[in-house]
Amino acid sequence: MRVAFNGLFLQEPQTGTGRYVYNLLASLGRVDGVTEYTVLSPQSMTQVPETPSTFQWETASVGYLRHAGDNLAKLAWEQRTFPKAAKRANAS
Repeated sequence: MRVAFNGLFLQEPQTGTGRYVYNLLASLGRVDGVTEYTVLSPQSMTQVPETPSTFQWETASVGYLRHAGDNLAKLAWEQRTFPKAAKRANAS
């Protein structure tokens, strides 16, 4: 099974949500060696947790909307870009 994970908050790993996502992925990597994870983010991530080879890290740009402002870019990422990228990765 392949699971797509929204890595948006990994862009700010020191925030509350960013720290939670970072630690969640690190823990999943230690306890689940069977499931394949594809972590998708709209930009390259500066800090990623140590994970096994069952994790793939990918960037899927929101395109021209990244210049339209943070709120619109985040909405486009969550509603359009992330779901399409997860589908391309054959993830559930």
